[in-house]
Amino acid sequence: KYLSEKFIYNNFFMKKVSVNNCNELIVIDTFFLINRIIKEKKYSDPYFPGLEKILNNGKKNFVYLPVFIGNSSLYLFIKTLNILKKQKVPLITEYQLLNKKNILELIKFIIKYPLHILKFAYGLDSNEYYNKILKFELFNTIDKVTFYNFSRYLQGEQLSKFHYDKVKLISWYENQVIDKNLYKGLRKDRNKITIYGCQLFIISPTLISINVDPNEIKHDIVPDKILVNGKNYLYNDKKINSFVGPSLRYKKLFEIKLNYRKTTDLLIPFSYHKDANEIILNILKDINYQHGKIIVKFHPATQAEEYMNKLPGDIFVSDENIYELFERTKIL
Repeated sequence: KYLSEKFIYNNFFMKKVSVNNCNELIVIDTFFLINRIIKEKKYSDPYFPGLEKILNNGKKNFVYLPVFIGNSSLYLFIKTLNILKKQKVPLITEYQLLNKKNILELIKFIIKYPLHILKFAYGLDSNEYYNKILKFELFNTIDKVTFYNFSRYLQGEQLSKFHYDKVKLISWYENQVIDKNLYKGLRKDRNKITIYGCQLFIISPTLISINVDPNEIKHDIVPDKILVNGKNYLYNDKKINSFVGPSLRYKKLFEIKLNYRKTTDLLIPFSYHKDANEIILNILKDINYQHGKIIVKFHPATQAEEYMNKLPGDIFVSDENIYELFERTKIL
């Protein structure tokens, strides 16, 4: 499937990266939600809304480095690429970046990775309690590390070879393996790359892994600067270079004017987390609301189909913008 995608992209959709300013390239590393792009028949960045306009106004040379989410079939992939091509979204993708040598490296990785894990796991002292847990988890997740994670390292390595005086990466930063590997690859040429890790979201305490570990700085997998959503999220450890950044996603939150007398609806936004959604579903079974509609709004990255048959019949599922829904909401 991956090789088919590479062939289709390189033969029918590949476009040379436009160069407005040869001295600097800005790369926006973010998620492209395929279902959303197809539904809206256009790409609008839900992670950095307004950033493209700012960069265009400043006549900056920039491209998106997309992580395609929901890429479950070639049909959806081609349909998405047609929309992006028609809209002239500036892209630099893994399909352009990875060459034949990189593909061979990926195959080599797939073969060698389990062997390295087995060697490491069996070398641990099994008498130690923590080693037993680590060993179990290594075996339990040996099939969870895909070649795509490693491909992100190779993407970063290829980007580091670009002939620009400066490259800035603006990255949607959840401290995932795909983030760490990309940064490691980019640091092959550490002189010209600046990495901005953007944690410009409300951080759920469930996502412990999002918190940056200062011990990982020496491994070249932590951004040069981390932008957070407010002073509350600044890191206490001064080794982590954190700053308050722009809350692009929440720009409209305090601009809404509410007339509480005219609001009627009960709005229930679902979570990104499946376990939280199961709790919400159980609560919904017993809700009796008479003042207006009961409206459910799913998280953009959620597969709504998983929950549709579990919802009570009198509930409306909305695709409207969350800020438009707020204007009619009496209770959230």
